[in-house]
Amino acid sequence: MQVSLDLLTYLLSDEVQREFIEKTYEYSLVLKDANPLGLPPLSQIPSPRVDLSLLANLSKTQALLIKVGLI
Repeated sequence: MQVSLDLLTYLLSDEVQREFIEKTYEYSLVLKDANPLGLPPLSQIPSPRVDLSLLANLSKTQALLIKVGLI
């Protein structure tokens, strides 16, 4: 259990989060005002429109995710 907590602490550290932002262009989980270079803030990216009632079973869920281009 402690090893898992140590890993999470490491991954969520400012230093590692900045590496994710700068090297892999990922959005930070903890540094809310730090965006990857050239990408808009998450608050400016609209959520995909998904009818949540269609997510009742896996095959339909997968088909919907493929249809909207998420997988």
